[in-house]
Amino acid sequence: MAIGYSNELDRKSHPSSWVSTGGRNSYEVESLIERLGNLPPRGSIARCLETARHRLTLQDFAAVYREFSRRGDWQRSLRLFKYMQRQSWCRPDEHIHAIVIGVLGRQGPALLDKCLEVFEDLPAESRTALSYTSLIAAYARNALHEEARALLDQMKASGVAPTAATYNTVLAACARATDPPVPFDMLLGLFAEMRHDVSPSVRPDLTTYNTLLAAAAVRSLADQSEMLLRTMLEAGVSPDTVSYRHIVDAFAGAGNLSRVAELFSEMAVTGHTPDASAYLGLMEAHTRVGDTAEAVAVLRQMQADGCAPTAATYRVLLDLYGRQGRFDGVRELFREMRTSVPPDTATYNVLFRVFGDGGFFKEVVELFHDMLGSGIEPDMETCEGVMAACGRGGLHEDARGVLEYMTREGMVPTAEAYTGLVEALGHAAMYEEAYVAFNMMTEIGSLPTLETYNVLANAYAKGGLFQEVEAIFSRMSNNAGIQKNKDSYDALIEAYCQGAQLDDAVKAYMEMRKSRFNPDERSLEGVLNAYCIAGVIDESKEQFEELQSTGTEPSIIAYCMMLSLYARNDRWTDAYGLLEEMKSNRASSTHQVIASLIKGEYDDSSNWQMVEYALESSALEGCDYSLRFFNALLDVLWWFSQKARAARVLDEAVKCGLFPELFRDTKLVWSVDVHRMSVGGALVAVSVWLNKLYDKLKGDEELPQLASVVVLRGQMEKSTITRGLPIAKVVYSYLNGTLSSSFHYPKWNKGRIVCLKSQLKKLQLAIDSSNGSAMAAFVPMTNLDLPSPGSKIYTREAQADNGTGHLPDEPLVEEKESELLPLSVQRQLIIVAQQNNRRFPLSFSSPLCLHPDPIRSPIHAGDRLSSVMALSLRRKQLDVIERMLHLNLQQQPQLPDGGEGQGEEEAYKILVMDAPCISILSPVVRVNDLRRHGVTLHLGIDRPRQAVPDAPAVYLVRPTLANADRIAADAAAGLYASFHLNFSTSVPRPVLERLAAACAASQGAERRVARVADQYLDFVCLEEGLFSLAQPRAYVALNDPAAADADITALVDAVALGLFCVAATLGVVPVIRCARGGPAEMVAAALDTRLRDHLLSKPNLFTEAASASISSFQRPVLCLFDRNFELSVGVQHDWSYRPLVHDVLGLKLNKLKLPAEKYELDDSDKFWVANSWSPFPKVAEEIEAQLAKYKQDVDEVNQRTGGGSGVEFDGTDLIGNTKHLMNAVNSLPELTERKKMIDKHTNIATSLLGHIKERSLDGYCDCENDMLVNGTVDRNTLLSLLRGKGTKEDKLRLAVTYLLSFETPPSSELEQVEAALRESEVDMSAFQYVKRIKALNTQFAAASGTATKSNIVDWAEKLYGQSLSAVTAGVKNLLSDGRQLALTRTVEALMEGKPNPEVDDYLLFDPRAPRSGTGGQFKGPFREAIVFMIGGGNYIEYRSLMELEQRSQPSKHVIYGATEILSGAEFIHQLAELGQKAGLGGGSSNPPPGPAQSLFTNSLNWDSKQDWVGTGIAPGPAQQINYNRR
Repeated sequence: MAIGYSNELDRKSHPSSWVSTGGRNSYEVESLIERLGNLPPRGSIARCLETARHRLTLQDFAAVYREFSRRGDWQRSLRLFKYMQRQSWCRPDEHIHAIVIGVLGRQGPALLDKCLEVFEDLPAESRTALSYTSLIAAYARNALHEEARALLDQMKASGVAPTAATYNTVLAACARATDPPVPFDMLLGLFAEMRHDVSPSVRPDLTTYNTLLAAAAVRSLADQSEMLLRTMLEAGVSPDTVSYRHIVDAFAGAGNLSRVAELFSEMAVTGHTPDASAYLGLMEAHTRVGDTAEAVAVLRQMQADGCAPTAATYRVLLDLYGRQGRFDGVRELFREMRTSVPPDTATYNVLFRVFGDGGFFKEVVELFHDMLGSGIEPDMETCEGVMAACGRGGLHEDARGVLEYMTREGMVPTAEAYTGLVEALGHAAMYEEAYVAFNMMTEIGSLPTLETYNVLANAYAKGGLFQEVEAIFSRMSNNAGIQKNKDSYDALIEAYCQGAQLDDAVKAYMEMRKSRFNPDERSLEGVLNAYCIAGVIDESKEQFEELQSTGTEPSIIAYCMMLSLYARNDRWTDAYGLLEEMKSNRASSTHQVIASLIKGEYDDSSNWQMVEYALESSALEGCDYSLRFFNALLDVLWWFSQKARAARVLDEAVKCGLFPELFRDTKLVWSVDVHRMSVGGALVAVSVWLNKLYDKLKGDEELPQLASVVVLRGQMEKSTITRGLPIAKVVYSYLNGTLSSSFHYPKWNKGRIVCLKSQLKKLQLAIDSSNGSAMAAFVPMTNLDLPSPGSKIYTREAQADNGTGHLPDEPLVEEKESELLPLSVQRQLIIVAQQNNRRFPLSFSSPLCLHPDPIRSPIHAGDRLSSVMALSLRRKQLDVIERMLHLNLQQQPQLPDGGEGQGEEEAYKILVMDAPCISILSPVVRVNDLRRHGVTLHLGIDRPRQAVPDAPAVYLVRPTLANADRIAADAAAGLYASFHLNFSTSVPRPVLERLAAACAASQGAERRVARVADQYLDFVCLEEGLFSLAQPRAYVALNDPAAADADITALVDAVALGLFCVAATLGVVPVIRCARGGPAEMVAAALDTRLRDHLLSKPNLFTEAASASISSFQRPVLCLFDRNFELSVGVQHDWSYRPLVHDVLGLKLNKLKLPAEKYELDDSDKFWVANSWSPFPKVAEEIEAQLAKYKQDVDEVNQRTGGGSGVEFDGTDLIGNTKHLMNAVNSLPELTERKKMIDKHTNIATSLLGHIKERSLDGYCDCENDMLVNGTVDRNTLLSLLRGKGTKEDKLRLAVTYLLSFETPPSSELEQVEAALRESEVDMSAFQYVKRIKALNTQFAAASGTATKSNIVDWAEKLYGQSLSAVTAGVKNLLSDGRQLALTRTVEALMEGKPNPEVDDYLLFDPRAPRSGTGGQFKGPFREAIVFMIGGGNYIEYRSLMELEQRSQPSKHVIYGATEILSGAEFIHQLAELGQKAGLGGGSSNPPPGPAQSLFTNSLNWDSKQDWVGTGIAPGPAQQINYNRR
């Protein structure tokens, strides 16, 4: 409750003569205000006053000060005051002093000294209560109550008598004090002084009492409030509405509202009956706590005390009844109101809102007509409320009527009103009319809102018109500048599901999650619907369990989706278990009733009334929910073979006003429109319609030109692809299975299935000739017994002998077979409908292999479903981290702005990590994110930490013995209230036993450990498509000639474990491909073994589709490579911005540290995202362009706000100019962020430029580019670079690149290169190491007359169809066309999965396939790949793979990872270290040749490590020494 200052001081301190008449100033005053307002900071005030000095009075100056006070312009006020002090003709009097003190006092504590100076300028003998009160008010406004009281005492000591306004000001200051609060007794002391003062001007007034009552209310002092009320009445001061509100609040805070009613009764007895506002305040207090009985009791007491209730009184109770769902009480109370108080417009508005929210849409319309009949004029809120109710209820005729009324009355319909009309038309499937209404809004100036776009999209979504929905949202974002919200994504998901674009449905859901919108029940049901339509049981169960984990019972819609899925797949045991779960639901009787309906237990008339009530209750939720509800229920009844019950349910839906387009009969057409129905619902509707058609044909009615079944509307009506969609295909097969070949697709509309009049006549003749002996209807609507568990109804294979051996061909009357797109059928569901013991086969393609439309890529839906899920590595890692931060429990909902919802189980928590895990979190989580998830402290586990015994601690560490000991010590010491232990990967048994034993040995420690979890986060995700295992020097460890087998095996296991963490986070089991021999095969075998072992346990981390075909399509390929596969990429210089920043400035974990600044470079930096792959000169140009655009925008803002041009935008020029102030203020944050971004990249580019000039990096890039791309080198340029600028690493990298670019460089040229290196004092170890590798390749090639599979020369011939010399000489051809690396080309070949000599020899490991040899049989194609480089990756390869994504059609998704991300300098150091270990250091240009074992022992001993594979495959040596794959 706020205690504010009244305007009493202004009213009492300024006589009426000082106030301008009518609030307008004289021309002289207005002119003076304008001149002073435009006066520069150092301008002359005297010149401004020169022309009017003899025409201005002190009253005029007072008006000027009041205007400056309104503007907050204290500087000009103070300058004017000082000028007046120096002038005799306008020397300020006490009133001017008081006004100036008031102006300065409103500006904050910093100007209180100025206030005091102004006060002291007034002679002591001239000071009265006015000036003292103004000074006291200045201190009081700044919450300095002690100083205000001291001034009051000083005032009394000076002999100046305070007034009531003075005391009221001090009282308000003391009442507002909070730190610490002023005791209420002190306030009463001041109050007592006022009461006992002999001066009438000091007596407490209404302001005094209200200030004290407000203070008592804040402190919940009920007794003191009552005392003040009694004193107030005794003094003859009548309470007002504010007084009563404070009294009610005080008693409400004390929890004793009943005493207020007694107090009011006592007042009525003594002749002080409270007014209606007092009772209204008490009634509202009861409504705030939901106490309906007490609120009604207040109404009755009010009537008994003789105070007539007002319309506002009844409105409070009507709103309370409505919020509690007591609609009968609303109606009864409204009838009572009409007998005593005429309802007003506001009352009807409450009724419209109450009944509209309650689902009584038609009652809202009736009340509106009642309102008009009573002569009460509706306002805009009325019309908007009625239109909203019509919209939710689909009452489009009534909505049009309201709109016509608004037009007649001259009311311009608002966006909210039109939104209701659009929604109503949409629920009636009147798409064209809805769009016309939508366009009318813009024409009359009522621009559509986000809600308008959403309801229009939702209307189209119900019919599966996904192309129209996409166009709506495109128009919304591009034309209106409105971004989608959660409801927008829900509409997209529903449109894609109904339109059978299941991949896009899941993509929309993932995009919604990426946009930080938290999915609600509607969103989760949308994704569940996609999975159920696709027929993937595991994913559907997982989604259903996620719905259950939200804490609320899954809706009947969700249950029905799962029941339909189980029925279609003959999972009857699961279906019956789910039905029993519904029946045993004690929280929802509707669940019980629907379950009993499905089981056939409520067919009798008495029980069916319960079903009708449940169905009508669903209709109260509005058409949006009701359509989804009835569709789901009809679907499950059909698949459970409950046709009669389904027909009754459909009839109830029509009675509720749903599916108004369903049955339409005219002289020309008899039609049924099922385009908004589920598959089962469509079959129910078609069955009912066929029986109606039977009755019409039997009754000899006049036949129309055709009978039509509408299966699709919108743009897709024009495409033959329509007939491959689920509803179209099912309905078509069902019609022809029931009535032979009577129905066909017409050429003029692909969304209709028609039966021509000639065919109708044939059907009529057949019925007449049968004399009713054959059947009573086309489709017997009977209820079959529920199948027993284990029955195979829908999934059994077709039998040729019983008439189900083939699919019925589609008769084409007006088209050719070639017009149809080829079907991609993976499996068929055989639907058997029993009609008089006759079976009619109905087959359709599984939704997993629906037709793509011509615009979309022709890929399998199973593949599409996974494409947006499997490779969202960064998002999924972040999800795991966020769940961990919420103690591995269900997270609380987040607000759209990113704020947390209420009800967090733990108020705050501590995060403890070791160094590797800090690196894992650093690129994906910021400190602000930790705060948002309740983490107040994040600490290192190795550092001393203070105890926080009342807070839980979340640990994220690697599973090491040292960490286990430290955790146990923390638990034993009781550092935190509870310990939630999260390990970055699976915990080895010794570590877990060590932790358990240590905790058990300390009393109480084991009770503090609340949870232990394996999070499988042991990788660093730098971007959505880039990760690192953060395993340094892996290349050295794997190629070290002195490395022990145990060390090699440990490193291979560590890499395999890291890749297992990546796969577990993605939730997919990849198919693994690698070349034979070397570390890649070792890692592949280790990872394959780890995955196979894990998949044996149930449940496990991976959830995929049950069938092998679906599993394959949903899985990515993991391509493993060794760094030696393409050695030159690791050492070369690059001219792009991102590789330059990484190589030159040392970008680590997306963080860059310059000498004066630290920056983060990630996806949140728009400039970095847009330009990081551009050449450096282009980046510099873009920075200049951004800076110029920024300056231009700043100049425009300054010009609009009165500032100058060419100045920095800091907001100071905006003071005093309000014309464009709001626009300028709104643009300030965006301009500030742009300036920060420009400054950041200017600093980075400047630093880069310094390095480039100092090291001649442009020369290095050009020279290396000539060698790698053109296959040529300018010797003089090469040697000048080696002898000139640049670091030793730069020169060594250039020399190694030269060595790798030519198979046999001239010996004289090579000697000159080595001499230049020695002149520059460069360590030759790396150069000699690479040189020896080349010599080994030559030895291997010469030693074998026929190259082996592991030989690099043979590999090159297979890959390129050329010799090694041709490979190195042909670099230009390969790289000049997009500079595609050999790595990228190999990955592309592996993803295509076609026979290809380039990759045919690659090994395949499929952990899901039976172990046979080295892998399974599935080799692609793949749309997703994980490319992993063992020994270190780089940004050059990452860029090349991104380019592969962009140019691929259909699109491919690639993630790139490595043991570590290395710069060229870092990799050259590792090569140098290997050279030194091999004894190749120093400057010798011709190191002595030796046996291969002495130089590359580890590489040549891979054959001895057969125990790691377990398959008997001996890897060859060549894979470890391949150096250039271009």
